[in-house]
Amino acid sequence: MEDHDVQELEFHRETMNKDGSSPLHLIREKEIEISARILTAKRAADSVVSDARKRATEVVVEAQGDAARLAEDQDRKISEVTNREVADVGASAAAEMAELEQALAGRREAAVAFILESVLKV
Repeated sequence: MEDHDVQELEFHRETMNKDGSSPLHLIREKEIEISARILTAKRAADSVVSDARKRATEVVVEAQGDAARLAEDQDRKISEVTNREVADVGASAAAEMAELEQALAGRREAAVAFILESVLKV
């Protein structure tokens, strides 16, 4: 409660003690009662807002943790797929190299024979 509110309530209480039976006293009494209710409602609202802010912060922290876990899972999955594709490309390249070496071996003999024939004709 603010100092101003406390001073005002004290003033009203003092006034009530002096003028207990007057209509003005009854009005002031109701005013104090309403002020107290408003103050109680304000404190309750502040508490609700404070709790909501705390929960919102918790939700944000939780969401950040979830996002980090999901990102790690996605990175792991992408890495696995990439590694499989690299292995497949490597296996394919090795098979292609073997085929090319066989084709080269067959052509090498033909090339040597052609060169020998060309040299011997001269």
